[in-house]
Amino acid sequence: FVAVMEPTNTGTDLYTIDYSYSTNDKEIQRIDEASVGSDITLSIGGTRAPLASRVTNLSLHYYDGTTWQPTWDSTAGTQLGKLPQAVKIEITMEKETSQAAAKTFSTVIFLPASRGQ
Repeated sequence: FVAVMEPTNTGTDLYTIDYSYSTNDKEIQRIDEASVGSDITLSIGGTRAPLASRVTNLSLHYYDGTTWQPTWDSTAGTQLGKLPQAVKIEITMEKETSQAAAKTFSTVIFLPASRGQ
């Protein structure tokens, strides 16, 4: 994901934004890194920001217009050069107390840019 943000001391206003999930730390993080172009990221370390902790599961599913797929690879096969029509994100959080149940949160994001591919 590339976004335009405030210029940095590197002289660029393009950033690569990554999301990382660590099963060991049970944490989802956002990482912002200044980019020179769409394929080159400067080695300045980036900025990490925790988004959620106590995450026991993160799953993504991709809608191809007919069925939900467990993976998506727009660099090969029938998905070559295409975006999914939608992405389902499910996050399960560990229980807060011994009496509480784990909670799962889910949302579906539709990708209008996938139309007409």
